[in-house]
Amino acid sequence: MLGLPGAGKSTIGRMVAERLQVPYISQSAEVGKLLQDTEDTLGDRLRTEMAGNHWQPLSDAAAIEIARRHIDIDASHGWVYDGFPRSVTQARALGQSVLGIYLRVSPLVGGQRALRRNRLDDTDDTINRRIWLDSERLAPVVAYLRSKHTVLEIDADQSLEDVVRQIQEAAAFAEG
Repeated sequence: MLGLPGAGKSTIGRMVAERLQVPYISQSAEVGKLLQDTEDTLGDRLRTEMAGNHWQPLSDAAAIEIARRHIDIDASHGWVYDGFPRSVTQARALGQSVLGIYLRVSPLVGGQRALRRNRLDDTDDTINRRIWLDSERLAPVVAYLRSKHTVLEIDADQSLEDVVRQIQEAAAFAEG
């Protein structure tokens, strides 16, 4: 599940996973768990890596290690993974055939949605900065995934129900 801030990755990802009856995995939620886990060596690495800057992108090595923990477990039945891959290096690590979902959202709609989340650190400035940074990082990832896998590009400016319906229809077509 790929997209800019406010595209609806988490909300739509959960809805799609529920309808497809597969696990929903959130990279950011997994990072949060690891940051709290004092007995996991990866958690220790993340605390060092992210010290003082929680919006700093994870290193590719850390992101891949987190994803592999779930992909290896859940791959037999499929999964919806929100927030991975975020770089071409991470995309290359997938190795297996995946159906990527790119939620294309306009910066205006994404920014408005992100502000409605009411996160403490979501201000106009931080959201605009994240949208700009993610736009720069996302384009090569989507291009790489398109060259190796099937990627559904969905207009995420629509209502949530319309987006989920469109994903279901496109996924059924891609599998058929």
